[in-house]
Amino acid sequence: MTDGGVILEFAFFAFICLICVVIGAFFILYGRIWLRAYLAILHVPILEIIRLRLRRVPPVLIIEAYISLNKEGVPISTGDLQEIYLQQPVRIRRSSELVLLVTKDLKRLSPEV
Repeated sequence: MTDGGVILEFAFFAFICLICVVIGAFFILYGRIWLRAYLAILHVPILEIIRLRLRRVPPVLIIEAYISLNKEGVPISTGDLQEIYLQQPVRIRRSSELVLLVTKDLKRLSPEV
């Protein structure tokens, strides 16, 4: 094999390794959150999770609250949760705090529930 062939083979191997690292990092950042929602039988597109991160909204907090509220039977979307999160003057640290805010708002809006 010539020197050019060895260099080309090494470059191809390095490129494949780089692709694997990028896919691994992508899965670590977004795949676990998506898998949580998927296992809870909720449809959350991976692009929605990426959008949350780009808007500087913690996706883990929103998705965990989304799962909790849907298990309780509250019909709400991730967009609504994001809006509620962004409207708060104080940063919400846990998904349980977000769930409490949503349930209080629902009780205020419909007192018969």
